[in-house]
Amino acid sequence: MKLLLDSQEFSRKPIGYEIAQINNRIVNNEVDISLADLAEEII
Repeated sequence: MKLLLDSQEFSRKPIGYEIAQINNRIVNNEVDISLADLAEEII
């Protein structure tokens, strides 16, 4: 499964300019990950 993911973790909801930065990072960060690996990362 291919996903576009942000490479930076947040411990709070991003605000203002941070949202634009996330959009810019996501476009350039395609990840190929299995469903099982994605579930592990979420947990």
